[in-house]
Parts: sequence; structure tokens; C-alpha cells
Amino acid sequence: MGRVFRFLTGFLAGMAFGALLALMWAPSTGPDLRARVQERVLLALEEGRRAAQARRAELLSRLEEARRGG
Repeated sequence: MGRVFRFLTGFLAGMAFGALLALMWAPSTGPDLRARVQERVLLALEEGRRAAQARRAELLSRLEEARRGG
């Protein structure tokens, strides 16, 4: 679980840094850019949640298998 947490932490930090750079360098208007950044952040967060849920399910399955002696 520590690897997943570290990955998600780094992923979110990278997204925040990328969003900041986009806000500073993009030629779009402020409101348009903020809306696009927000949409991408929400999509990335949802993808991260799905990945975390899938990894959790995998780890729980392995744990259950180990408990059964397999």
C-alpha cells in the first residue's frame, strides 16, 4: 500500500505543478483555462481513485488467498 500511496502522492503533486505551469504559460483566458484545468484534474483524480480501488481489490484478493494457505 505504501508504493500506491507514494505513487498517488507524486502523481497529484505532478498534476498540481503542471496545472500551475499551464496557468502561467497558456494563451487562453483565465476562466477558460481554469475550467479546462479543473476538468483535467477531476478526470485524473477519478482515474487515480479507480486505480487505487483496483489495486486494493488485488491486494485483498492476495491476502485472502494467503490466509487460505494458497
